[in-house]
Order: sequence, then C-alpha cells, then structure tokens
Amino acid sequence: MIGYFVPHDKIAPFKPDVPDGVRAADTTFETIVELIGNTRTEAGLRVKAKLDTRKYSTGVEITNAEMNKLALRPHTFHGDWNYELQPRDLTR
Repeated sequence: MIGYFVPHDKIAPFKPDVPDGVRAADTTFETIVELIGNTRTEAGLRVKAKLDTRKYSTGVEITNAEMNKLALRPHTFHGDWNYELQPRDLTR
C-alpha cells in the first residue's frame, strides 16, 4: 500500500479547462484526495490519501549536501517526479 499526504497550501487550485456553459466536476481538495484514495490497480495496489491541512514554513532551502544524503531512486517513468526514498545505510 502506498500513502500520499497532500499539503493543501502547496498545491495550486485544480481548474480543469472546460468549454463555456459546461459545468466542471467538483474539484475541491477533498474530492481530489478522495479520487487519489480510491485508486486501485489491476495488480491489487491500493492507495490511501489524506489531506494535510498543516501550515508549513516557506522559503526553506535544502543544500546540495543535504539532498545528496537522501537515498532517492528515480523511477524509469518521469523519474524527476516519481521516485522512491530508500532507507539510508547509517553504518557508513
């Protein structure tokens, strides 16, 4: 099972491009999180999602040295967006 926490203040509002006169689907954060949370794959993967309403500091900068300490493994499909955070070897 994979879980996603969606910080609502970090996501731009979802505004689908719909023609005039056509009612857009409900696009609240809660609806989007529910859609993510109802994701199922043919292989049986289930996704849990929860809206994160906490406030976060802005402008926090992460150094290259801090980023290099993370064990990130990019996926083959859009590895700049999709990656796994692997456990670090703390014995080194």
